[in-house]
Amino acid sequence: AAASLTQLPHLVVMTVGTDSSYTKALTYLMNRGKGFCMLEEALLVRELVEVDGLKQVEVASLLEHHKSWVHRRLDLTRSLAPEIVEDLKLNLLPPGSASSLARLPKQNQSDWSEAIRTHRLSSPEVRGLVDLWCKAKDPAHRKYLLEFPKQALQVLK
Repeated sequence: AAASLTQLPHLVVMTVGTDSSYTKALTYLMNRGKGFCMLEEALLVRELVEVDGLKQVEVASLLEHHKSWVHRRLDLTRSLAPEIVEDLKLNLLPPGSASSLARLPKQNQSDWSEAIRTHRLSSPEVRGLVDLWCKAKDPAHRKYLLEFPKQALQVLK
């Protein structure tokens, strides 16, 4: 009946238990072929560890990944300021920029978010600029990178 309502030739139905951890993991496993970004994976891992109370090894087994994969994703969410996570979820920042932003101190991440949006920086540009920012020790150089990111990248070419 459900297949005819949706006008599909057939419909696969699976009954799952009431364990929310298992349901979340199953949803991930059944859809991972469509591609999850690292942040989506990281948020799922954080949910399973911090909300559902699973150990990292349990999450690794449940999601069919190595425990180091789980640890890296958990570190990513813990390294990002909450407002940056929200900006990434809302696609205000380019996909793939989460790991670069996580390298920065949390107190500097909102400045970077603003610069990325203002100058419409791509993920590779963010990665290059964060590399430069991390190497720069002079506050004036770091400020220049945020205020004139495109010019800073041109100097490198």
